[in-house]
Amino acid sequence: MLSRTADSLYWTGRYIERADFLARILEATIRLAAIPTRGDGDAETVWASAL
Repeated sequence: MLSRTADSLYWTGRYIERADFLARILEATIRLAAIPTRGDGDAETVWASAL
């Protein structure tokens, strides 16, 4: 029972780290897309680089 609990905690921690990393990328991309620029399609380029 203890090893299953440890395994579950390990994978839960990995999934939380992955979600945190994705949230940071999305936040940075939103901020970059909100910066006004002169060219058309710049926001699309920012989102394409995040994906």
